[in-house]
Amino acid sequence: MGSIVLYIIEWAFALLVLIAIYKAAFSGTTLLRFNRFYLLGATLLSALRPLVHVTITDSTPVAAGLSIEETNFARELSGTFTFTAEPQTMWADAPDLETSLPGPERKTSLWAVFLIGTYAIYVLTLIIGWSRGIIRARKFLYGKPRRRLSRTVWLVTHSEQYGPFSWMNYIVISDSENGFARRASLRHEYSHVKLLHSIDLIVLLACTIVNPVCWLVLQEIKIVHEYEADDEVINRYGIQEQDYQRLLILRTVGAEAYALASSFNLNIK
Repeated sequence: MGSIVLYIIEWAFALLVLIAIYKAAFSGTTLLRFNRFYLLGATLLSALRPLVHVTITDSTPVAAGLSIEETNFARELSGTFTFTAEPQTMWADAPDLETSLPGPERKTSLWAVFLIGTYAIYVLTLIIGWSRGIIRARKFLYGKPRRRLSRTVWLVTHSEQYGPFSWMNYIVISDSENGFARRASLRHEYSHVKLLHSIDLIVLLACTIVNPVCWLVLQEIKIVHEYEADDEVINRYGIQEQDYQRLLILRTVGAEAYALASSFNLNIK
């Protein structure tokens, strides 16, 4: 268990560096497709980085094979940190010198146990919370009128006070939506489904359960998804940009933020 936590720590530090580069160089730019795949790629590369061990040839024997697994921190976290008892005076006529030497004793670190326990609680909390969200989403969709928009996409309508949102291959919209607002909302949510944004969210949610730093990537990619869907609405479906901007400003009621949902008004863009 300790080695797993050590791997997550290395993954988290590598991902933090890549997120910092993204925030400094690419966040807020119009390179939407690049930003999306940069965030996904950064998550993957940082996860693979701890698995790659690079040995640096050095004239100093101590530094030549040094790796994080060999540090006291790693040994203590993995439960293999050892110490040797005080040396004892051995007599020359001792029958068995090897068996008389004191062996190393294992030392369990309380803070390492606390760290592993806290992480286990974190994982359990996320799984329970998101499972409840998925169950609530399925209950909300159950029994609602629906019709097929394409071979894999369904439109679900309802009479409740929730704004439009997409969840997996479902587009959910209120019956109160009409005219330009309904047309633009349908185009926006259909773009989320067509661009497979739900796949990104599923992958990052799974990574977040393992590595808490992936939550930062999840928040960034949700914003990129919204911009990407907006770009599809304006440039592909011919919606006037000024009318669309007014709709974003006037819309104040949105969907409840399910874990895998893309909401029309996630942020004012």
